[in-house]
Amino acid sequence: MSSPHRWLRPDVLSRDALASIVVFLVAVPLCVGIAVASGVPAELGLVTGIVGGLVAGAMPGSSLQVSGPAAGLTVLVYEAVTSHGVAALGVLVLATGILQVGLGLIGFGRWFRAISTAVVHGMLAGIGLVLISSQLYAMAGASAPGSGLDNLAGLPDLFARI
Repeated sequence: MSSPHRWLRPDVLSRDALASIVVFLVAVPLCVGIAVASGVPAELGLVTGIVGGLVAGAMPGSSLQVSGPAAGLTVLVYEAVTSHGVAALGVLVLATGILQVGLGLIGFGRWFRAISTAVVHGMLAGIGLVLISSQLYAMAGASAPGSGLDNLAGLPDLFARI
């Protein structure tokens, strides 16, 4: 039987510290990058990374759980910020968090296991294309047309100008 203070053992503590450093080194640029891609200041990415880590750490879950920003929401957050402004983002995040906790408490998550991994992979590939296309404009020193679809549609013109 394991001790309730197993995590205080030096071998466990050193492995956890190393894992924490690795997660930190991945999470910081990810939080900042997603914040900028979402149309908000980079500092908000750091703040949300810290708050999200504290909230996720306080929630019950797997001992192998890693939390962080979801790149899949970048486009939605960008649209919300451009439509309603950064000030409305706090209310949206709070309402979304309350909704997620409530749905988790009633066991709603089991229904999402029915979503095919191909659908998830396709969504993430599409988001990747949108992010890459917007960065191609930045690399070329040109201004992006705006929405993700406009960025993709404008790539032939961008390449013709290079």
